[in-house]
Amino acid sequence: IIGEVTCQLDKTLEDTFSTLDDSSNSIMMLSDETLSKEIAIEKNKNVTLDLNGKTLTYNGDKNLFKVNGNLTLNGNNGIVNGTGDSIYAENSNLLINGGEYNKIYLKKSKSTIRNTKHHCTNDILDCYPIVLEGGESLFDHILSSSKGKAFGISNSKANTTIKNSEFYCYNDNCVYINGTGNTKIENTKIQSVGYALRNRSSGTVTIYNSQFEKLDVATKNGRLIRNENSGIINIYSGNYKGKSPDNGTGNDTIYNSGSGVINIYGGYFYSENSPTISIAGTNTDGIINIYDGIFETKDNHNIWNNYGSFNIKGGKYISNRNNIVMGYNGKININGGTFKTLSPGQNSSIDNRGEGIINICAATIDNQTTLPELYNRSIGYIYYNPNNVAVLNVLDDNSPTHIISSDSIKCN
Repeated sequence: IIGEVTCQLDKTLEDTFSTLDDSSNSIMMLSDETLSKEIAIEKNKNVTLDLNGKTLTYNGDKNLFKVNGNLTLNGNNGIVNGTGDSIYAENSNLLINGGEYNKIYLKKSKSTIRNTKHHCTNDILDCYPIVLEGGESLFDHILSSSKGKAFGISNSKANTTIKNSEFYCYNDNCVYINGTGNTKIENTKIQSVGYALRNRSSGTVTIYNSQFEKLDVATKNGRLIRNENSGIINIYSGNYKGKSPDNGTGNDTIYNSGSGVINIYGGYFYSENSPTISIAGTNTDGIINIYDGIFETKDNHNIWNNYGSFNIKGGKYISNRNNIVMGYNGKININGGTFKTLSPGQNSSIDNRGEGIINICAATIDNQTTLPELYNRSIGYIYYNPNNVAVLNVLDDNSPTHIISSDSIKCN
């Protein structure tokens, strides 16, 4: 038994949306259409729109759809383009499956977006194709690319999951998170010129099995992954590759510049002319905890600590030219891991150049035989446990020495 269904054929979408009822409305596009006026989906309205492979062009100065109710968009190879933004949704429920869109802005909404493509409206440099302000969102198999950014969370608590997706950016802050919520990134590829991921506030970002890479552009500096303020980043697996302009600086693969925490549980991390992992800034008290992973640098240091604390409990560290561990201020605790140098032109494997402290409770140091494993250049100290750390050569600029062998040191 099929209930009564009312079908209506309208000349334009504007006509169709002007006669929505208060229950359920299913709409299918039958031809391409160009609009200049915003279409409102009010609270308590329920709309399903099938683009049906058609192109919907919006050339207004606002948003094609202003959504305060419930909207389901079935793309079916359809395209929403034009000089205006595609969607502004606030306190709404939004489901998009398929299709190609200009900028969408989601505020305090519950959203599920799958199998879609996203672009900046007019492809301007400072545009984000997708912006979240609060709410809960799932993005699965999306592609977001632009001359500018790709994805942004703005000053809010947004709980977001991104998986099986791709982001391509030719400007800074490709994925930009400035909020207090939780963001999960899984099986996702990000290629950028500047920051691939920037966690700007106190939110938590957790990353699984993803690929982040700096595009090979010779004039742009910027870290691959940057954590600021009191944010938290957890990385469990994946490949993360930083690139630098010739003689470039400020292109660390992982960079902690505030009081937040970065936890690394696994993955492969590579850098060229900048440190692979660093804590920098002025009097920062950030923490980086490393439990496992492979860390390789072509022409710089693997670990750089200007301020803050490193806690290294495992992993494999490979340096092709410079020192593996470089300390200036703050503290570095090493309680596991293998440190391998590949070039006889290095000064040492572990180098302390400032006022900080390096504690080595356990480590395997695979060094060139003619080089010291430990080098203390300033007034800081290096402590190591001779029962768990094989040291053949040390070099110290202090008298008496600031490199101290002790089986009672603690690495916490």
